[in-house]
Amino acid sequence: MVTDNHNAVHDVTQPVGNCTDALCAHIVRATTAGVFICGLDGRLQLANPAFAAMLGKSADEILGAEVAQIRRLELGGMVGERNAAVLASGVAQTFEFSEITASGLRTVLITKGIYRDASGEALGVFGMVRDISAFREIEQEIIDATDREKQRLGRELRENFCQHLVGISLLGNVLHEELSRTGIEQADFARQIASLVKEVVSEVRTLEKRLSVAHLEQGEGLVEALEDLAEQVRSGGQIEAVFRGPNTKPMLEPQTAMYLFRIAQEAVHNAVTHSHARLLQIRLTTKRNAVVLSVRDDGVGFSKDEDADFEARSRIGFSIMHCRTRAIGAKLEIRHLRRGGIEVISTVPKRKTKPKRG
Repeated sequence: MVTDNHNAVHDVTQPVGNCTDALCAHIVRATTAGVFICGLDGRLQLANPAFAAMLGKSADEILGAEVAQIRRLELGGMVGERNAAVLASGVAQTFEFSEITASGLRTVLITKGIYRDASGEALGVFGMVRDISAFREIEQEIIDATDREKQRLGRELRENFCQHLVGISLLGNVLHEELSRTGIEQADFARQIASLVKEVVSEVRTLEKRLSVAHLEQGEGLVEALEDLAEQVRSGGQIEAVFRGPNTKPMLEPQTAMYLFRIAQEAVHNAVTHSHARLLQIRLTTKRNAVVLSVRDDGVGFSKDEDADFEARSRIGFSIMHCRTRAIGAKLEIRHLRRGGIEVISTVPKRKTKPKRG
């Protein structure tokens, strides 16, 4: 696509000008990534075959179309998404765009930047689009497999390991009583062994709770699970942890409840391990259209050198939370607090329920 002015539209698939123009046209036409340019007037000025195919149209059908018309197509909203922000910042940006299509959920990764003429004047926004739906599906399968393995290990600890340890503790108590009755000096050793085994049982049960949250599989117990999570932090004796829940328990789907709890677990783990915090706050609130989970600490946060690249570092350090958030259609925010510390916020839109027919 070559533009002589803001409104002109030309077919980029045909070689124009010198050999460099022809080479560029060939690359744009042949690449499997979708490529487009949206002019300042909101019209689509360029679309290679791969991008047109993503919209289920031919390039001829969408060239020159207004963004409002394109948005009516599946995934068409990505054409105008964040264009104003890119133009205002002058910096190329990469973000995800997801939409329910006739074939299911599709997710694309978009890189956008300013399209300029030879003098440097902005003529519009270019975009390069890659369909990463298959990658997200694989990512989801890995997360689900990890959760299933955690559940399995939790059951093993509860049903086998804990029972054996409890049995050993009981035998130790019996041995202590028998040795005490016969006056053997080593009787106290048996009592100490039984006591130590009892402590191990308590630790194993705490670990089992972290791994297995079976009550969340039915979409219930999220409030209780978060209360237990705060109690586990307090029991460590290093950080004070508080939980504040809603007056009315939210009605959530099983996967949503499970993933919100796992997000809280991961945020708490990061805070306990890295933040040097003294206070950890876990909050679950219900709003009119959403359920909001928040985990805040008063730790060291990020250094000044890291501030400039905070979003990138957040995506690396909190990648699993981002994956879980995407899976339940939620929004994840990671805030660097002014007074130090990090706040992780996951907002889940409430799904509309159809009224029951009487």
